[in-house]
Amino acid sequence: MIDIKIIRENPEVVRKNTKNRGYDENLVDQIVSFDEEWRVLKKQDDDLRAQRNKISESINQAKKEKNEKRAQELIQKAKEIPGVLAKNEEKENELKQKLDNLLASIPNIQNEKSPFGDAEKNKEISKWGKIPKIKDPKGHLELGEALDIIDMKRATKIAGAGFYILKGKGAKLQRALVQFMLDFHIKNGFVEINPPQLVNKKTAFGTGNLPKFEDQLYNTRDELALIPTAEVPVTNIYADEVLRESDLPKKFCSFTECYRTEAGRKAGEEGLFRLHQFEKVEMVYLCEPEESYDFLEEMTGYAEQILK
Repeated sequence: MIDIKIIRENPEVVRKNTKNRGYDENLVDQIVSFDEEWRVLKKQDDDLRAQRNKISESINQAKKEKNEKRAQELIQKAKEIPGVLAKNEEKENELKQKLDNLLASIPNIQNEKSPFGDAEKNKEISKWGKIPKIKDPKGHLELGEALDIIDMKRATKIAGAGFYILKGKGAKLQRALVQFMLDFHIKNGFVEINPPQLVNKKTAFGTGNLPKFEDQLYNTRDELALIPTAEVPVTNIYADEVLRESDLPKKFCSFTECYRTEAGRKAGEEGLFRLHQFEKVEMVYLCEPEESYDFLEEMTGYAEQILK
């Protein structure tokens, strides 16, 4: 979530970035409006609290001086503050909730080196290896079913569309790939994490899954959500904590099942693609903002090494 200070100081930059990334730029104007209203209200509430404390001191002083009339006048004045304060605080909290929800829907500032636009605007940065030329190539689902290592039909019978069964060498291959990737990352200094695969709403909000991707989450009856990726619990490990600069960066890797409703799944999309449950090995870095792009390049480099 973008720091509100960035929007306060550079609303035009955020507005332009929001528009370039395909979002409604008016969201930024709404944020600025709510933020101004919230700050005015917060100052009023802070002033009321300060006034309440000052009156309390004055009441004590009047009683010491045995000025009962003055003390009663101040007590009556003090009684009026809690009602006003309660009403203001309710409005203040309501505005803060609206503000946080809007902030959560604003995209991060895009790197100036990245092209703006859809996939057609992407640029090829590098290429490795030779792409083999295969006459009449078969898709992975057709190959998997022929080898009897993927079974989509029986998975559909068990759970419905969007699920799969790996069997025999298919299951063994998946397990081997998971172990290979975890061993690779641990060798490169990552700490392996086995996190909860159910998270509360605060955790889902902390990684931007709420409110933006609420329709993509599987929710339980006790208001927990199945994780869509290991990133969600792992990124939140140190939520609401202050880390020493000397303890950064922290590098984690994690293997989990992932669950998504995949509301955008299109008819005719076949194979192990846009599934409701799948496995993933994730890398997560916690670092200083100034170093984030360097570590992004490092992370990309590790992913490239695995593919190579």
